[in-house]
Amino acid sequence: MATQLIIPRQLDANGDASSGAKAYVYETATTIGVTVYTDTALSVAHATPIVADSAGYFAQAFYGGALALKVVVKSATDTTLVTYDPVPLVSLSTAAAADVTFAPTTEIPETDVQAAIVSVEASSEASSTAKDAAVVAAIEAKYSGLDASIITGTAGTSGNVATWNADGDVVDGGSVPLVQTTGTFTPTFSVDAGTFTASTSDMSYWRIGNIVHLQGEFNLTTVSGVSGPAVQIVGLPYSFSKGYNGATTMGWLDQSGTTGQNYTVLHLSGSTFPGEDAVIRRSASSFAAGDLLWFSGSYPTDDAV
Repeated sequence: MATQLIIPRQLDANGDASSGAKAYVYETATTIGVTVYTDTALSVAHATPIVADSAGYFAQAFYGGALALKVVVKSATDTTLVTYDPVPLVSLSTAAAADVTFAPTTEIPETDVQAAIVSVEASSEASSTAKDAAVVAAIEAKYSGLDASIITGTAGTSGNVATWNADGDVVDGGSVPLVQTTGTFTPTFSVDAGTFTASTSDMSYWRIGNIVHLQGEFNLTTVSGVSGPAVQIVGLPYSFSKGYNGATTMGWLDQSGTTGQNYTVLHLSGSTFPGEDAVIRRSASSFAAGDLLWFSGSYPTDDAV
């Protein structure tokens, strides 16, 4: 295994390069000469002494033994300038991590670098695994009522939404999804007594989920001998939801040309089911032939899509 001698650049007392300075190599603390080499293979021996160039630098020198060395530097006129004892030696080998000693500690008791690296890596992996297990345990504790099975093999009902049950399984929700349905309808009218007819146009509906919205207009063509508290609009596209029985307000009825007169429409007529058509909450006798009315309202339904 070769080592390199570290012989500094040589300067004279004035700080100028000591051209032609001479370096003699000995065993430490002796005058026994030692052969050094020009290459790391130790195949070409240096001449003795080693002579510095004009800038005061010495050529590289390599040694193959195990002894400490001494270098004596003299001027070109053989005046001793400096002595290095021992001269620094630098190993040129690349030792494996397992060959490098390691001072053991309480946490890392290994005695070489490679074993210490392996120990730290194993400890890190064990710590990471323990943390992962702790996270999983915390999740399981929080959701202890859940199971790991998934319901399979049973198709949901077409048109229904999917929901999660108490175990976290996806199941058929059994409810109407938010699907939009549109269309038109032609209503008729019913009064307690007399004749009440109208021509309709642009009577449309939009259904989104369980909510139905109506909009349109109609012209009163015949109003004769009517009586009673209200006029029923019969023939809605979907029935009212039974869960909404009562005087629930859902929309408006405006009379053409009358400022500020907005009339509530759409509430359940009585408490009978079915037959819960919209009711215009205005006295039937207050309308007249030729009235142009705009109609708009929304109501809930449980009818299937």
